Amino acid sequence: MKRTRKIAAALLLVGLSFGMGSCAKEDIDDIRKELQEHDDRLTSLEEWQKSVNTNISSLQGLIEALENEDYVTGVTPLADGSGYEISFLKSGKITIKHGEQGEKGEAGTTPVISVKQDADGKYYLDGKRRMAA
Repeated sequence: MKRTRKIAAALLLVGLSFGMGSCAKEDIDDIRKELQEHDDRLTSLEEWQKSVNTNISSLQGLIEALENEDYVTGVTPLADGSGYEISFLKSGKITIKHGEQGEKGEAGTTPVISVKQDADGKYYLDGKRRMAA
């Protein structure tokens, strides 16, 4: 029984040594390159998510201002030109950032998103579609 375990362990070590020896430097470099590309993509997605979350928070602030019968007292362009800071009388300030210009797509329907007061007195996003020109 002990001899069988020793033989199995020896075969396993021989197999591992052949497997490790077959990894070429090019293979490892390719793996590292792919890992770096994935890391770059993940970083880009995290930055995009942060921007989207900020914009969603700002939109929620706009809806709350409407619900509280607040009004805009000023709109100031950001120093870097990336958007605007909107000041409200009661609820303070929010920041809205510009998006990036995408590629021109095919003509189709474009969502029109607005805010609409429902029967319960609260404001909700209201989406409609219109044909793009």
